[in-house]
Parts: sequence; structure tokens; C-alpha cells
Amino acid sequence: MKYNGVDPRTLHPGISIAKEIPPGALTSQLETLSGSSGEIIIGRTIQQAEYIVRINIAGKNKEEAWRIRKLLAGWACAADTQAHPLIPTHWDTVSYDAILKEITPPEFKFGFATVDVIFTLPRAIAREKQEINAIGATGKTSVTAEVGGTSYARPVITITLKESNGMTAAIDKTTYFAMTGNFAQGDKVEIDLEKLGVRVKPSGGSWEHAENRMDYTQTDLMGMAEAMKPGARTISCPEATLIHAIWRDEWL
Repeated sequence: MKYNGVDPRTLHPGISIAKEIPPGALTSQLETLSGSSGEIIIGRTIQQAEYIVRINIAGKNKEEAWRIRKLLAGWACAADTQAHPLIPTHWDTVSYDAILKEITPPEFKFGFATVDVIFTLPRAIAREKQEINAIGATGKTSVTAEVGGTSYARPVITITLKESNGMTAAIDKTTYFAMTGNFAQGDKVEIDLEKLGVRVKPSGGSWEHAENRMDYTQTDLMGMAEAMKPGARTISCPEATLIHAIWRDEWL
């Protein structure tokens, strides 16, 4: 496996990986609201998960084993508190976003020990590696995106607009996004369904955040992401002159 681009076995010949334990099925928490006809689901929160890497340390003596343990700690802690790609050994076309949680204390017997390096996965879903070209689709007022994997995708959708008063965007004819205000010919709107952020680029200008222009009565960015489930998904915008979506397939 690799974390932050480094395979721990390259740190020292005395390091080997005994086992990798990926996350199990997704654990989610439902938020409900009591209604006249029973409980109504109003939201869902996906819980964090863990990825455990069980590592064997084999040194000639305890002193060398401690030095190896130090190398391991430096490797795992190098990313600090930021999430970085973790690539499983036996599924090397995908990666998880991972943050180091802990390294268990080694119980040395002579120069040998086993430690667990435990990573927290803020989102327990794997996706195609950065090194693999992202998938893209382009159209005019609508575009069909062939989403693979086993979980919904989180594309970045860039829409070039004609002159209009406001704009809307839909997935499979269901509106999930709307913005207010006037747009000039050539203005661009970027909907980032991974970061759940929105930017606008006026024709000839630069990108700027535009969440304040969203019509929240018609906008549901999380629902828009979840609508990008595997299969042929149609992204449409009647005010568009060009729609471009780019994403990486995601896997449970």
C-alpha cells in the first residue's frame, strides 16, 4: 500500500505488511422529523471509518527495531493532519482520503514487533486514483454522463451561459441548483459537488465564490451529488451554451 505517495516497505528492508483491513459497509446516521404520518427522513450523515495497516518490524536487535519504528512514525506523520491518498495493495486503481489516527505501541521481542497504523477515513468510499485520467463529458444545453463505480460521483460541472436572468441546473430532469441575478454571454458557473462549493467567472474576469447568489429554495448540492449515481445521468441547463463535467468513479 501507499500513503501520501510512499510505500512503507521502501523505508527499510525490515518492514513488511502483514495485513490490510479496509472499512466495512458504510455506517450512516439518519436525521428524522416527527410528522402526522410518522417519522420523515430529512437527512443522512455518513460516519467516518478506519483503514488499518498491520506492519511487521524485523530488526537485528532492539536498537535497530526502534530505529525502524522511528522511520515508520516519520512516514505516517509526514502528512500532518491533512487528508492524503491511501492506495490499497490489492486494489491499486483506487485510493481513499486518509488521515493518520494512531500507531499502536510496539511490544518488542528481541528485534521483532508488530504495530497497527490506523488511518481515519472521513469518507469511507474509494475512488479512481488521481493518476488515472478523470472522466469527462461535454454538451450544449445538456450532457449525458456515464457514471461507473458503485457509489455516486461528485463531479465538477462547469456551465458557460448565454445572456440570462438567473439559471438552473438539473440531473435527469430534476432541478437541484438555481442562481439569481443577471448573467452576460460567456459567463461561467462552476458547481463543485466534491467540495459543495459554487464559483462564478464573469466573461473576461476571474473566478469568485458565489454562494450568496444561490436560490436555496431550489438548491440541494448534496442531493445533486447523490443523483449522480452509477448509470447514464443527464445534466441539463436551459441557459447554457456549453456544459462540461469531470469526475472520478467512486467505489464502496
